[in-house]
Amino acid sequence: MNGPLSLSGVEIEGKSPVRFVYADESGISVNESILVVAGVIIHADSQWLPVEQHIRALINKYVAEEDRSGFIFHAKDLFQGGGKIFGNREKYPLERSREALKEFLSIPSRFKVPIVYGFTRKIGKLPRKSDRPSRKSDKQHREDLAEDHARAFSLCAILAERFMRRYADPAEVATIIAEDNTQTRKTVKLMHDVFRGIHPSFAKYVEGTASQLNLGPDFFPLKKIVDTVHFVDKSGAFLLQIADASALIIRWYLEEKANVEEFVSAFTSRDPEIAIAKREGVRRSHVGGNDVRCWTGVAGT
Repeated sequence: MNGPLSLSGVEIEGKSPVRFVYADESGISVNESILVVAGVIIHADSQWLPVEQHIRALINKYVAEEDRSGFIFHAKDLFQGGGKIFGNREKYPLERSREALKEFLSIPSRFKVPIVYGFTRKIGKLPRKSDRPSRKSDKQHREDLAEDHARAFSLCAILAERFMRRYADPAEVATIIAEDNTQTRKTVKLMHDVFRGIHPSFAKYVEGTASQLNLGPDFFPLKKIVDTVHFVDKSGAFLLQIADASALIIRWYLEEKANVEEFVSAFTSRDPEIAIAKREGVRRSHVGGNDVRCWTGVAGT
């Protein structure tokens, strides 16, 4: 092979790196039952700058000038009225911070930004044969979380690959940019090793994933996701903020969290049973994922 290589280690299909997949997770803490990794697919030429400018306009609208330096939206802080900035309820009333969250969640629909996500029902939250409490050690819980995260991250990357094959120009390829944390770094090696097919013992797992996602037996290895995964913090990759908000609202929807309908509606103007997932199917699933098109129109545009 003489050409550049994809993330899977095989020759890429395409030559123009014009899409960024900003990936972030929601559901890391012990209280959540589902872990979601969402990937926001941004076209570098046509979408990146207008979306970035819109986020800065929202910061100017909702954040006082003296608090703007280095400010990053965190969706959970906006919903709870918490964090260093929005925790000041006198200065930032809860109603105002939630209004900001709804505006932020509307970005994918407003700019026709496609999203892919993978989810897993966390190992510690699966039904148990016994009612006895778990006696797992902290190390075991961390290992379970790493496995959950790896699975959801891998599904997100696979669905980004599927999106690129279905809807992007054949010459286009994409690069994944993920928030920098230890759990995410570990998922990359798993994704890299398993879905490039170098471990024969995982062949059945790869085959099962292809079947579960209706990808076909010849889908793997990945060919449209190029370069290594780039790890940065949110201040270093401004548009990761959209992935943060998307992962949170998708998780809430999948978990059937109460009293968040107005935020789901802000995220997608379509029926979420169509745009995100059918909840009945999610209830029966331990893992899964989907493409999310928040707006009404042709997929991928």
